[in-house]
Amino acid sequence: TKFADAFGIAFLIPNLLRRLFAENSISVAFIPTFRGYLESENFKETKDFLNSTLTLISFLTSLVVVAGIFLAPWIVPVFLDSSDSSLLDETVFLTRIMFPYLFVISLAAFFQGILNGVKIFSPSGFTPVLFNLIVIASTYFLTPVFTGGVEDAQFKAKMASRAMAAGVMAGGAVQCLFQLPFVIKCGWKCRFTSIKKAFSNPGTKKVIA
Repeated sequence: TKFADAFGIAFLIPNLLRRLFAENSISVAFIPTFRGYLESENFKETKDFLNSTLTLISFLTSLVVVAGIFLAPWIVPVFLDSSDSSLLDETVFLTRIMFPYLFVISLAAFFQGILNGVKIFSPSGFTPVLFNLIVIASTYFLTPVFTGGVEDAQFKAKMASRAMAAGVMAGGAVQCLFQLPFVIKCGWKCRFTSIKKAFSNPGTKKVIA
């Protein structure tokens, strides 16, 4: 249905940005830098680097998410060429729901980078399974709630796409939070620092470069 297309396009937009802020930046830039700090065996410098990276990722993705939510009516037509105003409106709505996925999945990738840097891979490898299960469960259980007993097929399809969007957000949050206890157990409990320190830290400068 057209609402399946709306969900696909709406999820595509933050998912594309995820490759920039999450997987690619973590694997190419963060992990090698983090391993370099680990080899130096300077706990304070390593902790400062992690705190700065957490702050930097949170700050930049928050800006992008806010901009994406605000600019969604102009971004969506770039990916969806349609004269159907209802389809466009629903895609914009779903995009706004799912844009914060970029924030939580970027933090999840950050935690994954820490774990992979200390050669722990199982928690990060299991999180995609959790994500898929949560999206499926959300679609199954929330769609009847959202439809409120209405039997119209188009309306049910529309609510199913919204249930999936809610599942994406819940799944992304679980991907992030599931890894956090393992990160803390490794001794790398991270905290936010000032934006100035985040941008001036030698490690984050290297990651940005």
